[in-house]
Amino acid sequence: MRFTLLVLSFLPISFFGSEKPDKYPPIDKQFDLHWSTQMGSASFKSNLIITNDNLIIGSNGSDFMDYYISDKESGVYTIDRKAGSIINHFANESFGDMDVNGLLLHNNRLYFGNDNEEFLCTSLDGKIIFRNPTSGDIEHEPVLINNKGTQQIIYATEMGEVKAINPITGKAIWSYYTPDFEGWKPGDNRGIFKVKSFFTNSSSFYTKPVVVDLTNDGVLDLVYLTYNAKLYAINGASGKLLWLNEQYESPEIVLMQTGFKAEPSFSFFNKTYDDKFKATRHLITLNKYGKQIAVKDISNSTYGMGVNALALNNYFIAQRDSLIEIDNRGQYKTYSRSNLYPTVDYLGKNVIEERNAYESLISNRTFSYKGDSSCVIILNQHDHANYEYGFIEIYSLTAHKVLDRLGLPMASEFPPMIADINKDGNLDLLLNCYNGYLYCYDLKVKP
Repeated sequence: MRFTLLVLSFLPISFFGSEKPDKYPPIDKQFDLHWSTQMGSASFKSNLIITNDNLIIGSNGSDFMDYYISDKESGVYTIDRKAGSIINHFANESFGDMDVNGLLLHNNRLYFGNDNEEFLCTSLDGKIIFRNPTSGDIEHEPVLINNKGTQQIIYATEMGEVKAINPITGKAIWSYYTPDFEGWKPGDNRGIFKVKSFFTNSSSFYTKPVVVDLTNDGVLDLVYLTYNAKLYAINGASGKLLWLNEQYESPEIVLMQTGFKAEPSFSFFNKTYDDKFKATRHLITLNKYGKQIAVKDISNSTYGMGVNALALNNYFIAQRDSLIEIDNRGQYKTYSRSNLYPTVDYLGKNVIEERNAYESLISNRTFSYKGDSSCVIILNQHDHANYEYGFIEIYSLTAHKVLDRLGLPMASEFPPMIADINKDGNLDLLLNCYNGYLYCYDLKVKP
């Protein structure tokens, strides 16, 4: 409160009630645009596969919710790395919700789920090898596990099933169903389920699990943090439940593997409310048995957390007004990146607002910018002063400050991807916006 009052005292009264702040300088004023291509919208759950010549990415098409049953832009896209031209577009049948997020490449085959309650295996040119009905929509990237010499692909559905299949045949190896599961199982009437699922807003497994050997049997196990505030540890060899923790009120999305190889732990943010509905965030750490071993309040934290994390020596995650660094012991440091502006609230009252987005996304790696070799890109999905648009921050991990803010063509929720996309020896930035375009910008630095 003292800081807010100090800011107010230095702002001219005439500034309140004035027009909203200008948009940030456009990104292409700082970085040259190599190419852009229309492929529909990618989500925060989307990942990118880079092959020798192409990019492969899933699409939610023209809308994240296919109210009209058909969306020709959704599915999977193969895009030429150098030119940005679309080489292939598949898994976008004319009927059903064919939105695709996470993809897995294994032995020259693609594995992915969609929002049409299906799991598919295709060749790289889009030929369907097998297509399995599932118990619900599949949102996250599948994972590959070596189960004592046998490879298995594992995915989970929104309705509450974790399933392992043979990557060659698609046959089920094991399934785990949550205690509250009400989705489709083999032998049930598929038609009745499809009608029911259309009206269901399920909330179990949305994001990729942490994979770690919890039982010391040489097989990776799976730890999920679900949208309905539960943590599951599933045995990767058998599909048996190792533990379930459902004691937390409102955990955030990101689950981080902390601890050490012999004694892994898991850290995440949880939110609690007092009797006046005031929120406080905490950094929670569980041991490999799912028991809480540490809890730390996040000082003055009432803003939203980011929806991904960057793993370097420590983890970095963007809170709305700061960057938080978390080490393997579950200890944290907070660095401010607050971005305030004066406005008028819905009651007509003059207020100071945070311009950054509630759920930020951080880039997959660092890069060099203006002589600083430890910079990251933080995507603000929306500019709260100009909500239709998003913007990026270039943030220094050494100086702990924002070096630049650059405006995007539209709002976005695709994680900023830094790589040599067009194979010219320099790093590029790949972004997708809600207008359905994928943009490739030249960062003008070597890897």
